[in-house]
Amino acid sequence: MTSCHTTAAAAVASFAWVLPVARAVDAGGASVLRALYNLGTHDDSWFTATNWPVDKPCTNSWYGVTCVNGAITMLSLPSNNVGHASIATQFGLLTTLTVIRLRDDAMSHSLPTEIGMLTKMISIDFTQNTLTGTIPTQLGLLTELTGPVSTGDYADYGGLSFGTNQMTNTVPTQLGRLTKLSTLMSFSTNKLTGPLPTELGNLQIKSGVLFYYNGLSQTIPTQLGRLTLLSQRIALDHNSSKGSI
Repeated sequence: MTSCHTTAAAAVASFAWVLPVARAVDAGGASVLRALYNLGTHDDSWFTATNWPVDKPCTNSWYGVTCVNGAITMLSLPSNNVGHASIATQFGLLTTLTVIRLRDDAMSHSLPTEIGMLTKMISIDFTQNTLTGTIPTQLGLLTELTGPVSTGDYADYGGLSFGTNQMTNTVPTQLGRLTKLSTLMSFSTNKLTGPLPTELGNLQIKSGVLFYYNGLSQTIPTQLGRLTLLSQRIALDHNSSKGSI
């Protein structure tokens, strides 16, 4: 069986060829974020776009972008009508990111596998979009995911949150590697099918594991009974799964 470390190394190796070029051309990540802006906003539809896309995000204080020592660490544009943009593969170059919050932003298309390059991530929130495609197995490489993050007007950036989208296919076993995730894992109200992986029993989540309103089937894995730290709930209702925990 391939270890998580081997998988991570392979992912890094397969993507390494583009990193030197990207760093030389755009050390501050401006071109990657500018592409997001251009893809999603052909008619200047963002509700707030202060200073986008002029100059560089860290030196010109782009709205929703937080930087530390010149490196982009947070992208927070919730309910900002980002538009029907896709997350480009180049997003994986923003390796200093720790928080993404693109909740309720009309984001569409599928997540690129390169999201697995963001190994410093501690919280991701894409809730209430129209994301399609499968859950990338590379999310299992984001082993620093913890959540929540308290900052500004938002007290809780939600762990790993992809609720209310249109993601399909099965739940990858690799999500069971996210053992530092202490708050929320949500893939509720999608179009997921098949069984829940037994590996989810390895998690240390306290707040909630939410997979309700999907097309999940087969027997609920008894391993979910290991989630003894949960203070709220495991929500699997409105599926076709059978059994008890």
